[in-house]
Order: sequence, then structure tokens, then C-alpha cells
Amino acid sequence: MKSRFLAAILVTAFAAGSGPVMANPGDNLGVVNVPYPHPAGSLGVSVAVNCDRVIYYTNYQDPHLYKTDRTGAALGVLPLTDAASGGALTLGEMSWDNTIGKFWAGTDSGLPQRVYTVDPATGVCAYQFSTPEAGGFDLTDGLGYDAGDNTIWYSPDVSSSIFHYTPGGAYLGSVTPIDASGNPLGSISGVTVGLGNTLYIGRNGLGQIVRVDKSSGAFLSSFATPGGRDEGLECDQFSFYPKWVLWSKDAYNNTITAIEVDPSTCGCGGVVPATPTTWGHMKGMYR
Repeated sequence: MKSRFLAAILVTAFAAGSGPVMANPGDNLGVVNVPYPHPAGSLGVSVAVNCDRVIYYTNYQDPHLYKTDRTGAALGVLPLTDAASGGALTLGEMSWDNTIGKFWAGTDSGLPQRVYTVDPATGVCAYQFSTPEAGGFDLTDGLGYDAGDNTIWYSPDVSSSIFHYTPGGAYLGSVTPIDASGNPLGSISGVTVGLGNTLYIGRNGLGQIVRVDKSSGAFLSSFATPGGRDEGLECDQFSFYPKWVLWSKDAYNNTITAIEVDPSTCGCGGVVPATPTTWGHMKGMYR
């Protein structure tokens, strides 16, 4: 009887998720008041979400990795340490790599900026490469892992271009996003990799997120956002399934907002299946 009941739940759940889901890009689906705010105020630029619906973030010049979820629960704090020196490390924007089960993250001060992988279980950060081609301010404001081709998209604070690297640091070029009128977009803050050859981009202080073609920078769509400074961005299709969301970390108000996006445009870890494939994910929908 128990097995038949579980099977019925699974069949019903997948059937419910198999039909078209009406999306309202730009809708605010939830706001997390971070449980560990910046110790000296409200300055933070990073957010990343693993494919089990755990949200991670850092605060500016604060050598810790913080954990929460869509409810704002305090789930833990880890010190961030450099694997080579053992010293404390502070990081800007991060992005989840579901293939290796770690984050990619860039530093939040000093030039050239440095990119690390971060172990979410220990907070240990392993240096991978530096970004000599990148300009802008000395803060990693946009970083997205692209599982489609195993590369990294990176931008410094208030940049006009987004730079492209291999995980080993080989420079692959850059893209300069343009707006709906064909002009350079500029004022780039948060960056994350979407599905379908796209990048989602935050606008520094402008309350707008733009989706562009990652090959050409061509404008695809945009929507207004509730925050004024969409600094850190990360895709997540599990926390509000069957709705897909883009998490945005506002720089100054200690909040992370779940903003609805079109289905199949923004997958956890760069590229993942369009529907949950494990009972662990399905169980989360019925708690």
C-alpha cells in the first residue's frame, strides 16, 4: 500500500509539472532577509545556489561563507581560507558548478582579480587563475559558470564587457552586451549564465535585469527588478518549482530576491534537467 501511495504521488507530481507553466518574468516570488548581515552595515555582492536549494552568500571584505534557504533560515557559517597559505580570504561573486560540486568565485579587492574554486563543506578556496584582461573596479561583480562548454564568464564592477575564460585561465575573448536600441549596455553588475546561449545581467543601480545572447551580446529581453542594485545573480529552477527563478543579491539592503524568469532559460549549475529527477527534490515540493 505504501509503495502504491508513493508511486501515485510521483505520477501526480510529474503530471502536474509536465504541462505548460505560465511565466511572468520580473515577478517577485520571495525575499530572503539574510540571517547573517554584513557586520559593518549592509554591503554584499554575492549569491550562489546549489541544486538542493541551499543559498550561499558572502559579505564584502568579510572572510566567511554563509548559508540560508528561501525562508531565510540560519544554516551555518564557514571561514573562507586560501588552500595554499591557510590565510583568510574575502570573495565577491560566486557561481555553482554542479559537475564538481563547488563554487567558482572571484576576489573582492586587489588587481588582478583572482578566481578560486570554493568547497561548500569546508570553505577552503583553491586558486585557479587571474584575470589580467579585465578592467573596471577591483571587485568581482559578475561571475557565471557555463556547464554547456565548461567555461567561466566574468565581469568586474561596473564593467561594459564580460570576459570569457577556460577553468585553467586561458582567455577566450569578451562580449560587449547591447541594449534594445543597439547601444552598448554598460553599467554591468551581476552576471550569470542562462540556458539557450544566454547571459543574465544586472544593471548597476538601475533596477533592471537584461538577458543577452552570450555569443554576440545582442539584446533578448529585460525586466524591472525590485532592488536598485542587482549585484549578485544565480539561476534556480528547484526552490519554487515549477516556476524558475533568478536570485538577485542587492548590494545595500541585506536581501536576496527570487525573481521569476521564463522556464528553460536559467538552470541551476549552468545546465541541468528541466524538472527534478530525484525523490529528494520531489520531496521538497510537498513539505
